[in-house]
Amino acid sequence: MLQVKKKEIEQKILECAEKVFIDKSYSSASMDEIASCSGVSRGALYTYFSGKEELFSRLCEPAISIIDSCMFTNLGECELPFYSEEITIKQFGFYSNKIFEEYSSFKLLFFSSAGSKYENYRECLIRKYEEGFRAFLDYDDKFKPAFEGESGEMIIHTFAATYISFTEELLLHHPGEEERDKYITKMAMIIHSAIKRLLREVL
Repeated sequence: MLQVKKKEIEQKILECAEKVFIDKSYSSASMDEIASCSGVSRGALYTYFSGKEELFSRLCEPAISIIDSCMFTNLGECELPFYSEEITIKQFGFYSNKIFEEYSSFKLLFFSSAGSKYENYRECLIRKYEEGFRAFLDYDDKFKPAFEGESGEMIIHTFAATYISFTEELLLHHPGEEERDKYITKMAMIIHSAIKRLLREVL
């Protein structure tokens, strides 16, 4: 019974911390505010979490886990970005659904992380996407000539940043299902068509 009560208090703390972080961002939030919102003393709060960093990390974990599992996940098709528009749309839709399953976690990570260990997460994620893109080029090196030189590096970076912007737009606008589906389909078509057009130069 005591263990159940502890879990309930911990969940209440997390819910209140989420609200405070979203309202004020990580840098402006305080443990005092979180304790007050949770209905526990400051001392009691520290028996559950060591500090603001641990609380914020815990709340961002679901989003980070989804990003890590979905990043260039090809749903069983290693040729995903290059050959199939249908699978590209499916990938975007799959990732979009995951974003909305953990909407608050994503919102914290992308818009409230200044001052936390995740404040540069966006830039780190772009670099990871770039690495993923290059991994696909290594998989089939006949595509590499389309992305050679400084211009190629710039194109890869732009594609990577576009994936991040896709996430941010969904979080900022929180569109209804119909508009979301239109956005996902159009963005997937744009990405797929652009890559396909580039590859025509070398195939």
